[in-house]
Amino acid sequence: MRSVCALGLVMMAGLVSLGPAIGAEGRLTLDLNGLEPIEAGCRATFVGHNGLAEDIARTGFEMVLFSPEGLVTRMVVLDFGALDAGRTKVMQFTLAGTECAGIGRVLINDVERCEGPADAGACLGGLVAESRSGIAFGL
Repeated sequence: MRSVCALGLVMMAGLVSLGPAIGAEGRLTLDLNGLEPIEAGCRATFVGHNGLAEDIARTGFEMVLFSPEGLVTRMVVLDFGALDAGRTKVMQFTLAGTECAGIGRVLINDVERCEGPADAGACLGGLVAESRSGIAFGL
């Protein structure tokens, strides 16, 4: 019985660590979950959760990368693809030629694509940015 309780606590702790990415109903949540140096540059991992009532057929966000000193170093559009209603999805992007240590902040500058919801403004209006990477991430 004790091992069943311990397993339950471990599972609950796992859900708590996913936090707002799972429970943000009525919102579109993007979490900058990590930056990892790779040979080609920097791999950015995002966790997205579509808490809106409708599927989103295609999404794309214009991101601005800032240096640790606050200077704009790069603007890029990241295609997040389809985000089904009520689902959580992990996406990874290679930022070729970019050193992870050179990223001090990431800004969601605009919603480049939002296909699917009847209200196209829902992608921006319901957007919440979070970061577990130690790098500032927001709107």
